[in-house]
Amino acid sequence: MSPTTAGSSQSARSCAEARAALVRYGRRLVADDLVVSAFCVAVGTICDEIPAVHYSVLRLGGPTVRVAPYTTFGSDGLAANVAAALEDRSAALLQNHGAVAYGTTLQEAYDRVQLLEWLAEVYWRARLAGTPRILSAAELDAHREQARRHRYRGGGA
Repeated sequence: MSPTTAGSSQSARSCAEARAALVRYGRRLVADDLVVSAFCVAVGTICDEIPAVHYSVLRLGGPTVRVAPYTTFGSDGLAANVAAALEDRSAALLQNHGAVAYGTTLQEAYDRVQLLEWLAEVYWRARLAGTPRILSAAELDAHREQARRHRYRGGGA
């Protein structure tokens, strides 16, 4: 087998593995009710951001999750709004659309969209009950420092 043939064979195998992973995660999205994304859609219609109702928001890149303003799906305007909402973040809500998240792997992107859905639900439920207590910048900084000190990767450090 020539080096060119070996490279083509490896490339085809990589494509097949990527396709299989996309199918697996697509099925997980459906099974975990993340396709409908009801809490993300609902929260995206009532606010401009999800504030720091829990320190895990830091795992998405900052002290809030931004909401990209509504624009017709598939439009350049929506793409620009999403890009702005994702600046320095790894997830955002799309007003009256749903949610978007990305990662360096499919697993990381999936974990982030699950976290976003959870944060949206926590915020929504807290608003139903009253006025949510939002973590301050100092409290989030203390969390970052504690996570750094203990090398805790689950909390957004």
